Amino acid sequence: MALSTCKAEYRAQTQASKEAIWLRQLLQNLIPLEQTPYATIIYCDNQGAIALAKDPKYHSRTKYIGVEQHWIREKIQNEEIELQYIETKKQVADGLTKPLPKDAFVLFRSALGLE
Repeated sequence: MALSTCKAEYRAQTQASKEAIWLRQLLQNLIPLEQTPYATIIYCDNQGAIALAKDPKYHSRTKYIGVEQHWIREKIQNEEIELQYIETKKQVADGLTKPLPKDAFVLFRSALGLE
């Protein structure tokens, strides 16, 4: 259980990155390329979690986080994953995780291409 939203987002972006790497490998098996030409972008609305993943200077505060959670740093350095900040208002995934007011739901629905 995470004690802060930063830790929870850090764990979530690590899990999303694991799924993205798996999908990249699947695509590579289906359509062989010498090298995937670009990083997979993971959007996150928590700047603290992004900073934690990109910069090991926060290590003293995160000693208790397991090694598998810091795996994302390696993927960022290898340019397989890129973390980008997105405003909470523009975070489409929120429609799947929390109740939204009608105007936000309409934006969520249109972002999915549904009418």
